[in-house]
Amino acid sequence: MKKKLLIFRFENVLIDINPGQYYIQKKLWKLLRELKKDGYNLILITSLGFESTLRAVTSMEDVSEVVHTHFDKLISSHQPDRQLDEPLRFAEKNKIELDEIVYFGNYYSDYQAAQKAGIDFVGVIDHLTETQLLNKILPDEKRVHPILFEEFLQNYLELTKV
Repeated sequence: MKKKLLIFRFENVLIDINPGQYYIQKKLWKLLRELKKDGYNLILITSLGFESTLRAVTSMEDVSEVVHTHFDKLISSHQPDRQLDEPLRFAEKNKIELDEIVYFGNYYSDYQAAQKAGIDFVGVIDHLTETQLLNKILPDEKRVHPILFEEFLQNYLELTKV
């Protein structure tokens, strides 16, 4: 089923280089722009406070532009079990079915939230202990290392265009 709503974890799109300084890989930026142009809805989720997130995304001009022009919503949620409430309301309002949504997360709580909501989940796995749990429970086609995320995203969306 073609995906219409893509939900991203803040940390999977923006890379923290110093406290409060973020950057986005140019290839990923270009891909997000293409996805938006192709009609995909994009949501960015963070567990940072809303004020912290806004400060972070406005600390660098490029990042601010990416967030404000490529994403339909920026959501700050401190409650892992409620993090998908707003994206699901957005989907319902825009007549997007659950099987047309995918969440790219990197925490076990992201996986649990996606399972509870009945939406597809892809784990962005790095060296952190928590993501290693995802590494054990997700099949190969449902996990990716952050460095390969942009290429994986393109391939994943090609495969789900059916």
